[in-house]
Amino acid sequence: MNDGFIPELTFANGASISQSIIDQLTVYHSDQWLSLLAEFYGYQPSVHSVTKDGKVVALGSLVSISNLTGKKLCSPPASMYGHLLADSIDDLNSLLEQIASASVDGQTLKTLLLDTPPYMQSTPYLYMENEEHDYIIKLDDEDLAWKRMHSSARRAVRKSRKECVEVLQGGKEWLDDFFALYVITRRRLKLPVAPKRWLAKLLDSGLARLLIARHHEETVAGILYLSDHRYIHYALPAYNDAGSMVRAMDACLWQLVLTGLEQGCRWLCLGGTPLDNDGLVQFKKKWGGQVRSIYSYSSSPSSWLSEQKPRSGHRKFKHGGQLISHLPTPLLECLGYTYLRYIV
Repeated sequence: MNDGFIPELTFANGASISQSIIDQLTVYHSDQWLSLLAEFYGYQPSVHSVTKDGKVVALGSLVSISNLTGKKLCSPPASMYGHLLADSIDDLNSLLEQIASASVDGQTLKTLLLDTPPYMQSTPYLYMENEEHDYIIKLDDEDLAWKRMHSSARRAVRKSRKECVEVLQGGKEWLDDFFALYVITRRRLKLPVAPKRWLAKLLDSGLARLLIARHHEETVAGILYLSDHRYIHYALPAYNDAGSMVRAMDACLWQLVLTGLEQGCRWLCLGGTPLDNDGLVQFKKKWGGQVRSIYSYSSSPSSWLSEQKPRSGHRKFKHGGQLISHLPTPLLECLGYTYLRYIV
């Protein structure tokens, strides 16, 4: 099943980086990821770092955005694991001060992702606006990964085997099948879709691959995932009703665990989850994932971090959900692109 897919990545233009930062780097911090966002969405890469003894000890792989909502310096959109990294809290605060001083007139700091809570920073110009839970599965051994799963997840995988669901690994040759299911999934969730051209660019770049579940010679589910040397990232799910009946998504996710093990990855990252999305929380919990919080911060001229209340589970599209579920696919793609390019 494994075809040796691990992209060659560079970070901070090849700078020398401390080992603790190296251990935390993901594809979402890479120069290649920032370049793809620049090419497709027009974001300008803005990499910031703190150096000690010739090594980077804090890193912020950010983008500069100028659109209908103003000028922003932020963590890359659609990049759950592009959070700021630092060896210590002091290094993190130095990085935050550098980022704040680098912002130009009229440019706000928006959606800076950190995995440290507000009381651990001493930066008075940021406040926490949101918290999501990130679920990560340890990839140390196949048997241990299986045992850590909830019994309901193991039953689902067994059912997919009994139903003869076949999971294939591939690239752009499966994009049409995957995208058709992806649109169905997003309609069900009443959310816009990422443009097919963006998914094609990800696959062409070598940063992403597809897992495709087949049942009776029909594609019924799939996962678009990204990899680096330490993490394998569950990025986009896609499935239809037939896939749900035979637990095809569970088959895909178990294969993603196996693929990560084959590639020597340490963790499978299931992505951020709003705290009030109970269904998604339960789905990810049953796979034996460990929980960590990812916080997003924004600038505010008169607020202190700990005095603000987070907006947990904020859903930007909930009021337009009914309309979104009835729009034709090209308009859903246009809406998804417009949001990330001109509004986010």
